[in-house]
Amino acid sequence: MVSPNLYAPEIAKDKLTIAIPSFNRAAMLAANLKTVAGALPSWIHILVVDNASELPIHFDQDLHALLVSRGVTFTIIRNRTNIGGGANILRCFEHVDTDWFLLCGDDDLIDPLRLGELRSTIDANPDAAFVKFSSRFHNYTSTIKATGVRALMDAPGDFNSLLFMSSYLFQRRLCVPFMRFGYLMNAAYAPHVEIALLAASKHPFVLSPVIGTLANEEDAAWSPVDVVLCAYYLTDSPLTRDERNAITRKIYAAHNVGRELLDIVSIQNAPRMKDEARFLRRKALRTHLFFGHGLKRFVALAALIVSPLFGAIGQRLLAYLYRKTTGRKYLRKFVARHAGL
Repeated sequence: MVSPNLYAPEIAKDKLTIAIPSFNRAAMLAANLKTVAGALPSWIHILVVDNASELPIHFDQDLHALLVSRGVTFTIIRNRTNIGGGANILRCFEHVDTDWFLLCGDDDLIDPLRLGELRSTIDANPDAAFVKFSSRFHNYTSTIKATGVRALMDAPGDFNSLLFMSSYLFQRRLCVPFMRFGYLMNAAYAPHVEIALLAASKHPFVLSPVIGTLANEEDAAWSPVDVVLCAYYLTDSPLTRDERNAITRKIYAAHNVGRELLDIVSIQNAPRMKDEARFLRRKALRTHLFFGHGLKRFVALAALIVSPLFGAIGQRLLAYLYRKTTGRKYLRKFVARHAGL
């Protein structure tokens, strides 16, 4: 559903869209846009996809006038119902009308002074499927252009830097064909990463040293639960075995995925063991077999063999010890993250 008073009916294809999926952050989004609107170039189009916020997103008269004075067009599209955070990211891919778009979280602030450099990058690389630029999670020291999932995984930067949504410029024509796989990642909050991976397997991509994001809401960072869900989905992407192995190595360099799955077990496991927790415990141990090496692999195998002997008592002890240590922090982060979706 398009908000009729905020709809730009004719959008030049050569504009660059800043696509913003949003939910219940109208005030934050308006404040961020007012901060940068006065410096936005006229070749920018703003697209906001409102995921049925309790208070519908709209631009007040001051922001409206400021954008119009800069020649910036804008569209607000409101979903009829909350379709979930991951699906709302994909709605941005669906509703973009320009050739290129910058995906931006509603809690992030894009540096308008760097938009010209990003525009020059995409103009110089018309065959690229996407540009991944620098952020506070990783700063590329030079421009890298390559093709292939292994090249993307072997590039500088850890796995977490790939997850940051507000550091991607996508060429719609080359990325939209992979949206159906992005929808499979809906529950893992990383459809944009899946699309980037599959696009990189077919087309060139660019890693840019430009830092295009000024700020990010720290409390909105991913919880370990989100990361581990994303990790497992990505390792099952429709790619070659070598490409999936490259993804696995990238993930394991940054995360002990098996331990994080045990964290999930601990969170789920009070006051008594559930079938889901039992399943996740087995999956965690098998993860160590898959990702691990040396002594870690041996210990995982031994634990897998004797784990049925532990039963509910052992799992309750694990849950108790975990909650008394780092579990509280992870649980708070998990609850805070999912409460706003």
